[in-house]
Amino acid sequence: MPLIAPADYPEEIINAKLKYLNRVKERDTNLLELLDRSRPDKIEHDTAEIIALAGGFKGLAFINTGDLKTKDKDRVTEVYERIVADLRDCTGQIGELEVLKQNKNNNSSDGTNLVVSSNKEREMEVIQQARRKLEVLDPNNNKSIDAKEFLSGQITYLPEPYLIVRDNPSATFQNIMGITFNNLAAVVNILAIEHNYKIISTACDNHTMYVFMEKVGSLQQ
Repeated sequence: MPLIAPADYPEEIINAKLKYLNRVKERDTNLLELLDRSRPDKIEHDTAEIIALAGGFKGLAFINTGDLKTKDKDRVTEVYERIVADLRDCTGQIGELEVLKQNKNNNSSDGTNLVVSSNKEREMEVIQQARRKLEVLDPNNNKSIDAKEFLSGQITYLPEPYLIVRDNPSATFQNIMGITFNNLAAVVNILAIEHNYKIISTACDNHTMYVFMEKVGSLQQ
């Protein structure tokens, strides 16, 4: 979803997001009504202990409904304010999606079947582009080469259009507090200068560093 602009959302995605956001709005509204009546102990027994926030405020993506039942008034106030903000953000998202949906409906009704077909083709093109971007970052769909093997001449074939360069240097007393990736840096420079690859993403897993690269101008793109 983050790879697709809202204006390019297919109608199915818009409807699904609206359904979810309206359920969040109803849930938040009910919780606030209980708190406004100073009845946090009456929160429905089937309310989940952890509930998702639509806005992800202050770096948080959820709240614990157990905090609404505490006798700590400051804690209840903090969670209450977060629910208010969540409801405000949720309502705003609903409004934006309703406008987006209406615009799509207007475009479909004002045009011919050719326009509708063109919109569908555009939606499929956007989805395919997003899938291709995700595939780039999936190690299962790319060729991974080891930096040391490349420098020693063991790698004779460079896959296109994407490849992953990995480096796992041994931890020593000198670099135990800051692992260095000299082999990886050297390989990245060689691939960029001599083979026309560019970096599109990086990742790190324990002491292994991964650099995702793309062959510029590859015929397979």
